[in-house]
Amino acid sequence: MWARQKYLALISLVFFIVGVFYGVCDGENNVPGFLQPSEASAKDIIINNLRIGGVIIVAGWVSAGLLSNIIILGNGYLIGYVISYVTSFYGMNSIYRGLLPHFFFELLGLLFCATVGSFSARILWIWFKNKPQEISLMVKDGLTLLFCALLMIVIAGFVEGSISRVTLQ
Repeated sequence: MWARQKYLALISLVFFIVGVFYGVCDGENNVPGFLQPSEASAKDIIINNLRIGGVIIVAGWVSAGLLSNIIILGNGYLIGYVISYVTSFYGMNSIYRGLLPHFFFELLGLLFCATVGSFSARILWIWFKNKPQEISLMVKDGLTLLFCALLMIVIAGFVEGSISRVTLQ
């Protein structure tokens, strides 16, 4: 499955990295107290991230993957902005305790969602190549990625809700 879908995932990862870069650059120009984190339960975090994942998938389906990657770009921007802001005013320890424990799980989950969101472009490509037998592989890959995305998002939510709590004072 990875060999068949790696380019879709890598495209989304590039969008995320570009977003982080721009977010870090913008986050350097802020005033203290601008960012006010709020406490949320693991359940609230999981529900929110599942909604975001669903939006990424549906937006990608209707736009051949373009909108899913734009959402990933925006998510990367927010992460970069928060990283820059928090390190400027609170230091790297807050990033280590607050972002890193759940970051990779959440990122994988959302990248899997963006990959599934880009399937409409891949299906069009398969259709143009006149290889309908590959569509069943796409469905299998899509279901596997959806399961993996769900699992990663749930794990990230539990970690973020319990381990990643950081109070910025």
